[in-house]
Amino acid sequence: MKAMFTAFVTYSWSRRYGAPLASVFGPTNRGVVTRLARNNCVQLDKTPKLGTMLGVMSVRSGLKGKDLGTIEPWATLARTNSVDAGKVPGPVLIAQSVADPLVSPDATRDFARRLCARGRAVRYIAIPGGDHAASARNSAAETLDWIDARFAGRTPANDCRKF
Repeated sequence: MKAMFTAFVTYSWSRRYGAPLASVFGPTNRGVVTRLARNNCVQLDKTPKLGTMLGVMSVRSGLKGKDLGTIEPWATLARTNSVDAGKVPGPVLIAQSVADPLVSPDATRDFARRLCARGRAVRYIAIPGGDHAASARNSAAETLDWIDARFAGRTPANDCRKF
């Protein structure tokens, strides 16, 4: 999943910002990343095509020992494309799988803490397990209740004391 996500992000940022894929991938994996990003859609509960699985394995191998957070221009682009807690007008609902393999729960909690420090009401739903792709489905009922409460004008739940 991380390799596929990285393929989508690096390809789209290379197109949007002109960031060179060559700063992360060799010639073969540059082509693989491009094909993965252009030709694949993640479908829950479906087995990926063989070519997709092989491409993901190749990208994963090509990323071994690399940290995009230390490779320019990717590190700067990651910071630029990150949400600034100071510019989020709350209240905020965050739903996070506790062992999410794609989005770090620690990073998400840190972001929630920054929102709390700025006086935002934060409702934080910790979802058991580590399935990133199912987070929305697994938090749907609570999310809809939270949204309904906003439209009804009720005071938002605030989990800031839990951080």
